[in-house]
Order: sequence, then C-alpha cells, then structure tokens
Amino acid sequence: MGLLGLAVDPEFARNGFLYLYHTQPPGGDPARCAEGTAAGRQNRVVRVTVSGDRIDLGSLVVLRDGIRTDNGNHDGGCLRVGPDGLLYVGAGDTGLGDGGGPGQSTNPYAQNLNSLNGKILRLAFDGSAAPGNPFLGRGGAADFIFAYGLRNPFRFTFDTRTGLLWVGDVGQGTFEEIDVVHAGDNLGWPMCEAFAPSPPCPGSTVPPVYAYRHTDDGASVTGGTFYEGEQFDPAFRGDYFFGDFVFDLVWRAQLDPERSGFDGQPDVFVRDAGGPVDFSVGPDGALYYVAFSRGQVVRIAEDPVHGAPNGCSLALARAAPGRVQAAGRRLAACTSGCLAPPVSRPLRRRLRRACPLPPPGLCDRLGCGSCATTAELGSCLSTTAAGIVTEVVHADPPQDGDRCFRAAKRAAVRAAGRRLRAIAACARSSGSSCVTTVPALRVTGLTRVCRTPPATACTAFACVPCATAADLASCIGQSTVAPVDAFARTLLGG
Repeated sequence: MGLLGLAVDPEFARNGFLYLYHTQPPGGDPARCAEGTAAGRQNRVVRVTVSGDRIDLGSLVVLRDGIRTDNGNHDGGCLRVGPDGLLYVGAGDTGLGDGGGPGQSTNPYAQNLNSLNGKILRLAFDGSAAPGNPFLGRGGAADFIFAYGLRNPFRFTFDTRTGLLWVGDVGQGTFEEIDVVHAGDNLGWPMCEAFAPSPPCPGSTVPPVYAYRHTDDGASVTGGTFYEGEQFDPAFRGDYFFGDFVFDLVWRAQLDPERSGFDGQPDVFVRDAGGPVDFSVGPDGALYYVAFSRGQVVRIAEDPVHGAPNGCSLALARAAPGRVQAAGRRLAACTSGCLAPPVSRPLRRRLRRACPLPPPGLCDRLGCGSCATTAELGSCLSTTAAGIVTEVVHADPPQDGDRCFRAAKRAAVRAAGRRLRAIAACARSSGSSCVTTVPALRVTGLTRVCRTPPATACTAFACVPCATAADLASCIGQSTVAPVDAFARTLLGG
C-alpha cells in the first residue's frame, strides 16, 4: 500500500498535472491505516498540480475511488497514459481468497464486472469512464473496465509500434505471466494461473504470451518497458525489458515479427538488480529502473567509448560535415570568431529527436562549456566546426588574394568534411569506432591553380617538399587528419 503509481499528463508543461494511485487511510489518518477496508481504507486515483517544484496540496482532485484493499496486498497501482490519450489503471484483486495451486483460488472480484478490483481500468483525464470502454453502459464499475480476470497487474506498458498493452500479472504460487491485453479480454484469474489448469484454462480466457515458474523462494514479475531509445546499440531497439522482484533479475526479450509475443526465451540482462519494481526509458536513451531493495533509481547506459556509438553521437557526426562546410563557406567574409554558422531549423529538429538531453560532459569536451539544451548543443557543434576550419586552413581568415592559397583552403575544408562523412558512415554501418580505420583522403582540385605553390601556402600547411601541386595536396590531406579525428573521437567516443 501507499503511493503505488504516477503518470504525467501529456500537457504537463502547460498544466502541471500529475496522476497518482495511492492508498487513502480511514478518515485520511495514516495512524488508522491498519483498520482496513471495513473502516474506509481504499485505493484511489487522484490528480494534483505541480507549481514550481512542489505539489500544490490544495489542488488534489479525486478521479476514481472505491478500489478495495481487503488484505492490504495485491493493490496493483500502475498508471500509464495510453497511445489513445486515455489513463489506464491497474487494480489488484486485494488478495482475498487467494491461495493454493492453479484453479484453487476463490477471489470474488477479478471475474466480477461490478467490482473495480482485479482489472485494468480506463479513464478519461477527468475521471469519467473512457469512451469506447467494452462494458460502457452497464453502469457502475463495469463502465470503467478495460479488461478483467487479473490477479495483480502491478506494472504494464504500451508497445509504441503496435499500441498493444503488455501487462505483467503477478502470479499466486506457481507461475508469473506476461499478457498482451485487448479491450474486453478475460485473463482467467482466479480460474487459472498462466496456462494451468487445463481444462478449464485457457478455454474462453486469453492465455499469456509468456509465463515462467516459481522457485522455492517464490517470484514476482515486474513488467516492463520497450526500448525505443538511441543510447543503446540499434540491435536493442524494440526489445522488451522486464524483471522479477524475487529473482532479482532484469531480462531482455526480443519480439516475434508480429510483435505479439517473444521470439525465443528472454536473456538475463542484469543480475543482482536490487529488487526491480518499475522501468522506463529516459529522454537520454538510457534504461532506468527502480531498485526497491536498495532505495535507488538505477541508470543503465551503453559505454560510449567501448560500445557502439549511440543515436545522439551518430546524429552529431552526421551533422558535423555540413557544419564544417558551412563554416568554410564563411571564410571569405569572416574574420576570426565569426565562422560558426547559425543552426538551421531542420538541424535543430534532427538534434532534438536524437539528443533530447545533451550527453553529459560532451560540450565541455568540445570546448564550449556545459550545455543544457539541444539548441546549445547545436551551437556548440557549429562553434567547434568553425574551430576545425581555422585549424585545417592553418591561418585565421581572411588570407591574401593568391588563387592557389584560396584553393588550398577550400580543398582543406572539403577534405575535412569528406573525412568526417567517411568516419560517420563507417560508424553507422559497423557500430564500432572508425576514427583510426579511415585513411587520409586524396585532395584534388589544385593542379590547375597551384602549378607552383606560393610560399605562403607552403608555410601555412608546413609542407616540405612543396614544389608541386601534388606535394601541396598530399600535405593538406595529411594535415586534416589530426584535428578531424580529435573532433570525431569526441563525438563518437572512440
């Protein structure tokens, strides 16, 4: 019991609304909580408003109450906003009548459409019954029910690719199960647990898509979340992560082509997980879970140095050549300090999708100081690209009017951009560090205007020998490697 679930309103930035699932003690007095349902203890869904960094206690609105807490367990408590923009609520069966092997429990609520317990409920944000609910019009609790026949749907999530609802239903003494739940489904509790007994289950009930047995110490499924972030290797995208509180494990499951079940057995992803009780993917693309036994929120991220580059890194690497070329085009008109090109709206949109939060420390490593927003990250990328241009042309612009020197500077900028593109393409295709594997690129376009390179160009690019255009081209190609590679290594982590 207690505070068991929280959901953020889709318009939170505008309205500050949070939705909470919590246990209300008799008379609102926590000291009376042990008096139980008979004295008025109940679970309820409420809405509160965040003002600044605090919840305004006077803003509390009760959206749905009357969810029983008979034995003080099997309370459910999960809240999620579905892809249909409605609020889904997991309500447990209160533990009443639960016990024994599959089919032996006698819980009176899970199969009863006049009870809110043992159900997935679906509400509008004002607490009313959601339009389209499968039993809408019967009145009472039935109007709010999305699916029934559940024991303790403690945590659930939606697959954003299909819109399907995946529920981890905590079992009794034999099985834990994961269900794909549709409107009106009967998941079978208490008549059955997972696939047993058969008959009567699955019968007219909906069987789980995955179930596993208890050990002597029991089990308690926590399901789960789908990984759609950019921080992990792309091979993880679309996979389902779930855990078990008693087993102290987190699993990774790959889905079948229809995304309606598992493709083989799940793999252990984290051992000694600290009692996982909730999962989420953060805006930084990392996997987060609550380790209840440790009192911690755990963040799992792929090693940016030894792992494959993440989506944000690849997006920055893809954008970097364009930033270098844009800075190079400003050479003729700019003096030192004005090379950084403005960040275009399409680039801001691309970075916002790939890097909702700038990677920690990246702007510091790029020499821009810290950056807290995607816009600041884009500006930092442009500023660093301008610094690369200044370094590869070996002089602050503008330079003298010699045609060869101007052509050499343009060639150096092109070479830097091409090398960055080659490194980014290698990283996208291989998923490994490519900074040291891309050879120095051949520089072209100098033969006609640099038959005899001027001394200024030879000195600026430290070219020895420098008797021919080929000498100068080779020197420029080599001189772009160090600054470009340092830039790429910072972006891609290796």
